[in-house]
Amino acid sequence: MDNGLPWNDPEDLDCVPVQYTQPGDYVIGGLFSLCTTPITGRREGECKCAAVDEMSCHLFQVMRLAVMEINRSDRLLPNVTLGYHVLDCTSEAICLKATLYFVSTKKGLQVNSQSFLYNDKTNVKAVIGPMFSSIALSLGPILSPFLMPQVSYGATNEKLSNKWSYPSFFRTIPSDNNQVKAMLMLLAKFRWNWIALLTSEEDYGEDGGQRLLELASQYGVCVAYKGKFPTATIETRLKDKVWIASEPMTYQAFLEQNAGKLILFPVTQPKLSKELKSELNRKETVKTDMQNETKAVHGCQECSSVIDKGVDGHYEFSVYSAVHAVAHALHQLLGCDSGNCRKDAFHPKDVGILLLVELQKVNFSLLNQSVYFDENGNHLSSYDVVLWDWGVGKVSPTKIGFYSPASETFEVDGSLINWTNNKVILIKDFHLYVCQPCPNGHWSSKGSVLCQPRTLVYLFWTDNVSIILLGVSLLFLLMVSGTAVVFVANLNTPVVRSAGGKISLLMLASLASSCCGVFSNVGEPTVATCQLAVVFALGFTTCLSCITVRSFQLLCIFKLAAKLPNSFDFWVKEQGQYILIFLCTTPQIAISIYLLVSGLPPAEIINNDTVMPICNTSGLVLNLSYIVLLNLFSFACSYMGKKLPDSYNEAKCTAFSLFICITSWISYLTLISVYRGNPAAFNAATMLTTLFAIFGSYFIPKCHAILIRPELNTTTHFQSCIQLYTMQNNTQPKLN
Repeated sequence: MDNGLPWNDPEDLDCVPVQYTQPGDYVIGGLFSLCTTPITGRREGECKCAAVDEMSCHLFQVMRLAVMEINRSDRLLPNVTLGYHVLDCTSEAICLKATLYFVSTKKGLQVNSQSFLYNDKTNVKAVIGPMFSSIALSLGPILSPFLMPQVSYGATNEKLSNKWSYPSFFRTIPSDNNQVKAMLMLLAKFRWNWIALLTSEEDYGEDGGQRLLELASQYGVCVAYKGKFPTATIETRLKDKVWIASEPMTYQAFLEQNAGKLILFPVTQPKLSKELKSELNRKETVKTDMQNETKAVHGCQECSSVIDKGVDGHYEFSVYSAVHAVAHALHQLLGCDSGNCRKDAFHPKDVGILLLVELQKVNFSLLNQSVYFDENGNHLSSYDVVLWDWGVGKVSPTKIGFYSPASETFEVDGSLINWTNNKVILIKDFHLYVCQPCPNGHWSSKGSVLCQPRTLVYLFWTDNVSIILLGVSLLFLLMVSGTAVVFVANLNTPVVRSAGGKISLLMLASLASSCCGVFSNVGEPTVATCQLAVVFALGFTTCLSCITVRSFQLLCIFKLAAKLPNSFDFWVKEQGQYILIFLCTTPQIAISIYLLVSGLPPAEIINNDTVMPICNTSGLVLNLSYIVLLNLFSFACSYMGKKLPDSYNEAKCTAFSLFICITSWISYLTLISVYRGNPAAFNAATMLTTLFAIFGSYFIPKCHAILIRPELNTTTHFQSCIQLYTMQNNTQPKLN
């Protein structure tokens, strides 16, 4: 962030968040949801807290007393005083404002990356919190550019493990990914492989449910139903079941409805020391200490009087260990192992960034539990497996096992579970349950009940390849049209007459119609577009027939006329060239009529998540088979006429172009036999290659002679070429 945000003074905001501060040599920020409801009003720019959240205020007390404990210690950070700056984080908007205070200068909310990285006005060196993943995901883009260490005590979303997006994020609680694995291991142990999955409305439930769906098949579990968790009364048909739930679920009201057995996976939390616990429970002492040690700025006075009444121990150790992790990192950074911390070892502006490096390396024991972070900033805490069941008129929790992500150890004592009051069905044979097929156009992964639409794969009109192919096709049509104009204008000249005269115009029309068939490869295949492909085959066959007839006609004139004069006279009088063109084209016409009558419905190549519509390959095989045969015959006729007079001799170029056609189609057939993608682009490219090969070898030399070398387009030139050819043929027998 190069430019400061427009908030130059706290009064520019709606109100100043509830906050508590305690000065020190190094200050730790804290984000706690101190209010149970959003702000209800403001007075002189101050936020008014409608009601306090007892749990969050209790966790704030844990952080405050952890800081006090560290300040009293002679071994951890000696001669260094820690302070704190705690701000309310009730909602995402309020939490964003609170975070801006941590990265702003002392004069107000003037936020600038340079003011943070290169000045010492920002005293907060690390942030503890927030609790919720949704808020942590929003705060990451604010704190990450400043590389301010952030240690959350409750955010479990797996996305926060991405160090590219959240380089300064750590947490003293494991990610949701480990909890999902623990739940699936429990299902696999009891062979509960046919389950219903209920998720909450927010991102936490959606992300966790999606992760469970992705991993379920690996554990042999089929998700038979997926829905939303009931927020009100549990339906009768859902009662008396075995429920497996994540830790944040509000299960107390759920259990009161006698919905069934409930198995939870709370994070293993060591109990705080008796001295610290006792200090948390002393209401009057807490109030006095807070008044003496804490400057409450726009704070809720009720928060200072909250004690551990009815508040469970969830997240206590997470907050406690987060503060100690920052303290241990600062201890190593300042070189405090010698017994005297060097406060002047680093400039204050460098402490925050260097603290991030040291925080990644911390590894210490706290309340008989190791505290460290992996390469993604996660703390691999263990999970308890806890069963909530009904005893004699009351609900009682029982620890029945544990799961350790670090060692992948999962243990559950099934004998501690009383199944007599529940109708539990253990499905031993998973294959007995046959999944229903998905509707057309949908697919489902193995073991899942979710049908997802398949993606249509074809050559879109807007694809770069399509644009190139269409551009080349239009260029070819322009070239053919231009050549046709030149030939019509010079129809009675020797060059055009030697090229076949009106037959050459038929060839140009055939090439143009064949080029239109290229468009059948672009867009989603339909019956109409597949029928358009027949136009290519018919036009290309007509063009090959003309080449074949033209080569055969020249052979008759120069080599067979003297030997078979009667046959040659019949050929000339009865327009034999057109008869032969019709005979060569008739088989292709029959094939085309058959294909058009059959309708040519597109076929589909179906993979797991894609469906690729293509034109029927049986029509392609029939067309190509006849085209290849005619191509070979035309090639033979062209090769036999390689020694004709130069003005009539296009045999070499024609033979070469036909050779290109044959190799192109053979290469195409070989490619599609091994290629699993859409062959439309290769088909279109092969079509254009063959069309350009014939056009370039047959018509380009003729256009060159007409337009650039007009001296070659004279009767005198052609007569001289014929005389030279006759003399050469007459002299060869004498020499022999």
